[in-house]
Amino acid sequence: MNLFEGIPLIPVLIGLFAISEVLMTMEEIGEGSVTYQKISGALPTIKEYLSTHMAMLRGTVIGFLIGIVPGAGKAVASFIAYSEEKRASKHPELFGTGILEGVAAPEAANNAVVSGALVPLLALGIPGSAAAAILIGAFTIQGLQPGPLLFVKEPDLVYGLFASLLVGNIVMLAMGLMGTQLWAKVVTVPKNILTPIVLAMVIFAAYAESNNLFTVWLALLFGIIGYIMRKYDFPVAPVVLAVVLGEMIETSFRRALIISDGSLAIFISRPIASIILLISVISIGYQFFRGMKKAGR
Repeated sequence: MNLFEGIPLIPVLIGLFAISEVLMTMEEIGEGSVTYQKISGALPTIKEYLSTHMAMLRGTVIGFLIGIVPGAGKAVASFIAYSEEKRASKHPELFGTGILEGVAAPEAANNAVVSGALVPLLALGIPGSAAAAILIGAFTIQGLQPGPLLFVKEPDLVYGLFASLLVGNIVMLAMGLMGTQLWAKVVTVPKNILTPIVLAMVIFAAYAESNNLFTVWLALLFGIIGYIMRKYDFPVAPVVLAVVLGEMIETSFRRALIISDGSLAIFISRPIASIILLISVISIGYQFFRGMKKAGR
């Protein structure tokens, strides 16, 4: 019954990333291979900022486009932006070590999703994210109908939303600049002290997600799965994408079959669907070919 509405995302994220990292750190502590680095807390230099401009640009474009897709959300945008940046990088082996491009791309995508989600919200009245759904509720309470006419009837409200995005980014920048040195001090805490604190916090977060112990066990299960995957160098991001997009894929698949009276030909008989499937096959085939060519060197 706990899985009646599908696998909840929060326990999956907590398990695959937080708990698996805790398990990896505990293993390092047990083996005595934990290393500590001094963090200055200094801001990146102008040269470092400029070196990430393409990563931020790619992340912004990816985040905005994914934000337009209803239901995709920040998690999908961040993981895709990270994967694409790693694929485009000349030194992908450095990703996962704190390389600036690996931070800039997903963060830019994460921020761009917010503005992208406003496109279907304001143009069609379709929420592109949870926050957009709350906005639709607020519009309804005020007697407003999201859609093209909203730009005509309530231009002050629409452009007020655009202005709030700009102000919000400025506030986030100010908070980041003022707190950089404080945030950086977290990594100076000994890991044998920090690790149990993090584990306790993430377990509490998993429980708070639904006030149900089942989500705690689910997070621990995915934590073990994530630990095994990371131990043997399997990427965990595709699992998260599968959980996020799985329900959308299943719902769309059922809807397509209902429209076609159960015929699978609908996926290849329509031009747009055929083109998308062809692009997908080419993309996967290219990655497979590149991997085989790289392995043969």
